[in-house]
Amino acid sequence: MENFLKDKDLWILGSVCLVATFLWRRLWKLFSVKKEKKTSSQADAQAKDDKDKAKQSLKGIKAQKKRKPVDSSENTSLSEPVLQEQVEKLNRQNTEHSHANTEADAKKRGKDAELIPDGPQTSASQTEKRKPEKESAEEEDDGDVFVDTEPEEEEEQQAEEDGTEKSRKASSSKRRVTEEDLVKDDLKKSRVEDGQVENADRQVAEASRTEDTDESRESAVKEFIVDLSPPPSAPFDHRIVTPKPHQIATYYTIKRDEVLGGGRFGQVHKCIENSSGLTLAAKIIKARSQKEKEVVRNEIQVMNQLNHANLIQLYAAFESRHDIILVMEYVEGGELFDRIIDENYNLTELDTVLFIRQICEGLQYMHKMYILHLDLKPENILCVSRATNKIKIIDFGPGKKVQTQGEAEGQLWYA
Repeated sequence: MENFLKDKDLWILGSVCLVATFLWRRLWKLFSVKKEKKTSSQADAQAKDDKDKAKQSLKGIKAQKKRKPVDSSENTSLSEPVLQEQVEKLNRQNTEHSHANTEADAKKRGKDAELIPDGPQTSASQTEKRKPEKESAEEEDDGDVFVDTEPEEEEEQQAEEDGTEKSRKASSSKRRVTEEDLVKDDLKKSRVEDGQVENADRQVAEASRTEDTDESRESAVKEFIVDLSPPPSAPFDHRIVTPKPHQIATYYTIKRDEVLGGGRFGQVHKCIENSSGLTLAAKIIKARSQKEKEVVRNEIQVMNQLNHANLIQLYAAFESRHDIILVMEYVEGGELFDRIIDENYNLTELDTVLFIRQICEGLQYMHKMYILHLDLKPENILCVSRATNKIKIIDFGPGKKVQTQGEAEGQLWYA
């Protein structure tokens, strides 16, 4: 039982301690809240005090600003004795000047009396009379000086102010004048510079125009300079050729590797004459039948009648059992057809005009000789060289000599 009571006492003590701690916490919180309120109220009060002080300081500053003219009046009152001293100095100076003037007048009058000997008594009496008059006048002048010093000072101050204002105006006007002069000078300089720049630009533009006109003239001259000269003639004279039954190898060396052209008739190779070393072209035509040989003989007869710079010339002919070889003028430019279809070649209208003109000249000559070509096409036109527009017409196999005008003949594709 005693143990139980002891335990009960411990429990009571523990519970009392817990209640005490709880109450202490509550009280601590209350005190802390009150302190915080006090501190916040104090901070607010300090802020209000600061604001009031700031307002009061602003009011004081404004009051001081308003009181400034009173201070200026005080300054003027302080400056009055200084002005009085200046007035007294001016009065003294005036009296000294007046005494000096009177002495100068007395000296002049004494000289006049010496020059007039007859009237010494009158002069002396006059001088005696004048002395009191002068003294009274001097006294009046002195009094006037003392009386009129203040307006004179005011007038002097006004004159000084007017002089300062005039000097300021003059300086400002001078500055304005100088600034205006400077601006005018700058404008003149800028105008002169602009005029120089414009003149330079005009000169450059005129020079460029003259250059452009010169270039255009040169280009125009270059465009209109057309080479109308005929192509070079054959390196041999025109001759009448008859087929020889001999072998060509005894007179010419045919280069089988160098093929200049070809078609249904055969191939054209480059050949060299053994005796002279002349470069020619050998056209090897396969003619096994008699009809085929007649066609080749007709071509030989037609070429014997043609002697024109735009028509290919025949040099020799050799006939064998299975073919006939025609030795002709050598042209290295290739076919006109290959030149037209070449992507690297730029065919212009002027080039076509030159080509067509030469073709027409060659055909005109053939028609005068009553000969028709009957197979005119770009493949049957050779260029003398790649650098020029000179051409020569070839392949007169289908050609025909006519006696009268008849119907047109030839290939339909190139009609």
